[in-house]
Amino acid sequence: MLTPELEVKPMATSDKAYTWTAQDFSEAELKTEVFCLRFKTPDIAKNWKEVVSRCQDELEDLKLSEALDDSADVDPEEEVPITTDDNKDQKKPMSMAELAAAQRAVSWECQGCFMRIDNAK
Repeated sequence: MLTPELEVKPMATSDKAYTWTAQDFSEAELKTEVFCLRFKTPDIAKNWKEVVSRCQDELEDLKLSEALDDSADVDPEEEVPITTDDNKDQKKPMSMAELAAAQRAVSWECQGCFMRIDNAK
């Protein structure tokens, strides 16, 4: 998720790549990972970084960073509002363990970021 606080840095060994650190939950376990995005040319990389910086400035201007800061203080044991196809009508909050089980389901929806994940593909 792009936030004003996200630090996107040029990769030390390449002028065509940028790195950042973020939380990864792709393997049903929350881990801090370093991500890298490499482009075909340095110009494309520079243009991408400029767009990211502009978006971060706009987020700051819109005061969205305050709302995002509040959501960043989430306790891993705290219940997160997630719905799966099985409990779509219930809108019952789920724990992180239930979230991991939901990820293995055919599809699920995160009520925090409103993303729908279809694992059947």
